[in-house]
Amino acid sequence: MSNSLNVREKDILLHSLRNYAPELIEQMAFLDQRLFDLETIRRMRQAVGSELADKGFEPNDEPNDYGLELEALIGKIGDLYVWPDMRKRKYPI
Repeated sequence: MSNSLNVREKDILLHSLRNYAPELIEQMAFLDQRLFDLETIRRMRQAVGSELADKGFEPNDEPNDYGLELEALIGKIGDLYVWPDMRKRKYPI
């Protein structure tokens, strides 16, 4: 896994923030610098989760291709921005 979001992942995150947390759009400029607190990251992941709930499932409740991308993005944001910080501070995961 790379140590940053790729262009597609950043586009999906920005789209999700526009729809569900526009107040966080400015924070996109700091993605590669990792200058976030855990609450900001939680809210970004929540915005992607809202996009997933709205557009990421087939009628039979199975994730569609976009939903799989959203699920992967939620996990990657956690891997990049939440879990390393928690390990560094020796918080339990």
